[in-house]
Amino acid sequence: MKKNSAFTLLILYITLLGVSLSCGQTTKLSSPGIKMNYPSASYSGLGWLSETELAAFASDEDGGVTGYYLENNDHFYPLDLPPSVAELDCNGAEDINYTHPSILPDGRLGLINSCISRGDPPGQKRQYMVAYNFQTKESQLLVNEPLPNYLSNGFTWNPKVTQGLAQIYGGLDGTIYWITSEGVAPVDFTISDGERSFSPSKDFPNFSDDNDQGIVFSPAWSIDGKTIAYFVTLDAIGRSGFSRSDGEYKIFFMDPVEQKPVFIIGEIYHPSELIWSPDSNWLAFIGEYSILKTHGLWLYSISSRKIYPVASGKFENIAWSTDGTKIAATICEPNHPNLLCDRYEVWEFDVSSINQK
Repeated sequence: MKKNSAFTLLILYITLLGVSLSCGQTTKLSSPGIKMNYPSASYSGLGWLSETELAAFASDEDGGVTGYYLENNDHFYPLDLPPSVAELDCNGAEDINYTHPSILPDGRLGLINSCISRGDPPGQKRQYMVAYNFQTKESQLLVNEPLPNYLSNGFTWNPKVTQGLAQIYGGLDGTIYWITSEGVAPVDFTISDGERSFSPSKDFPNFSDDNDQGIVFSPAWSIDGKTIAYFVTLDAIGRSGFSRSDGEYKIFFMDPVEQKPVFIIGEIYHPSELIWSPDSNWLAFIGEYSILKTHGLWLYSISSRKIYPVASGKFENIAWSTDGTKIAATICEPNHPNLLCDRYEVWEFDVSSINQK
């Protein structure tokens, strides 16, 4: 009897798996990947400087960006960054660094400039959003006031770099807010799945003390400027502790003008790093998908509404090539001894065959 029960469960599992793969939208792994010629290092971001040059941004032990490497090039290119671009607030401060490198739509490098004040009040962490020009080596403020929370740690801009969204994210809580050159502002829309809803503005500029809030993070503005995508979990509502981040995440789309979030696809777990393809027809993301919860790199097709796996593994940063045929990713080096990885390899995955689907 036990044997028959086990067999029945096996058949049920195979059936469910088949349904998941046919209705939930996956195909076989499409790319074995190629290890690129970069040194193993602590990387905090990737960005294509041109069609052929991929910058892998190295960071120090405090997470500060120090410069970048290019493929097949042993030279380290330091970033000529000033101690601070906000001299009044950070004057006399310590622990000044630049973090969260991201290539802006105009080709400059976006960064978050942080400092811990020695002044009034002492110990306050201030953050500013900065643009760095690779050609002129000049830095300037993108947002002319401090970011509203020291957990501001990600951002995206429209194609003209006139308006953007930034996130305040701590793993168990997450919200987003508007950014422009003039300053910051809370969003004024509600996110709902038809049964549950929450307003991200309630967590701006500081997270609320109650647990009736969902989590929204990793905003990504499409290259054509028409759509904003982000990860949302409404399962966090009513939960506390680590269980808030363990639920199902969904990708929502939103028109930047109408600002009405729309559910697109779910069954995603522990996601990160949501980015658009250059033609705005695909999204790439890191996370676990479907009932198997395989951690890896995935592509979502806007036209077919299907998810395609690129490769399984523990990824950290991803960047889509300017011609849309390749995705570069940082992967923790094999057999890394520490729980928290501080040495990464850079790999490249050919996604041209998937793009033709």
